[in-house]
Amino acid sequence: MKLKKAIIIVSYGTAKASAREKCIEPLFELFQETYEDVNVIQAFTSGYVRKKMEEEGQVIFSPKEAIETMIEEGCREIYLQPTHLLPGHEYHRIVEAIDDVCKRETKVKIFLGRALLSPKNDMTTILHILKKHYGLNEEKTRYVFMGHGTDHIAHQQYEAIEDVACQEDLPVIVGTIENGLEEVIKKLKAIKVHSVQLIPLLFVAGDHVMNDMMGKRDSWKTLLEEEGYSVICHPVGLGEIEEIRNYYLQQFQDEFSHI
Repeated sequence: MKLKKAIIIVSYGTAKASAREKCIEPLFELFQETYEDVNVIQAFTSGYVRKKMEEEGQVIFSPKEAIETMIEEGCREIYLQPTHLLPGHEYHRIVEAIDDVCKRETKVKIFLGRALLSPKNDMTTILHILKKHYGLNEEKTRYVFMGHGTDHIAHQQYEAIEDVACQEDLPVIVGTIENGLEEVIKKLKAIKVHSVQLIPLLFVAGDHVMNDMMGKRDSWKTLLEEEGYSVICHPVGLGEIEEIRNYYLQQFQDEFSHI
């Protein structure tokens, strides 16, 4: 019998079913397996993604809808774990959904877990996981992490992870799609390397990876090649990396050890 508790795994989502299967579903299944006596469901913050998934015949919740559904099913403790990397705009929409429900449901306790690159999380541990997965040790090579970017103050977490990489003596540069490649190229030219490996700093390897990172026109790969660099792309979302999924689970358990 399910206890009156629920965990909601909240993702921005992706319209690509194959990317959901590789990146989002494994984390969802990990939480299901770990918390067998708790209701574990999913929600998606992107209205576009929800519409696309509904067109596929799936029953899809927004965070607010997921919370309300769990309350209707009798849950009185609800925990949301976002897959979002930053505590940025999308993360704060989850906060707003929680606040809205809490105004009406005063007897329900709702808790929100941290984003992966939250200032409270250990950037060194995350980088060591990526080092184990990608090596990050080839001579005369720079590993360029491609994040999404945001105009939210949380954007500074991209700078934070590059700073920690520098402290750990890792040959890493962090750039974002929103800011473009200009600053990345300046850094590459300053250190005079000729080989670049592109790595998504994205939970899902969806359209941004297929188009912005490695598309045939005006992608990071083609633009860097035009600058004379040898480029290797790794079309792997963070959600595909087992140790990253385990890190999400571990930081959730550390924060909510009483479940």
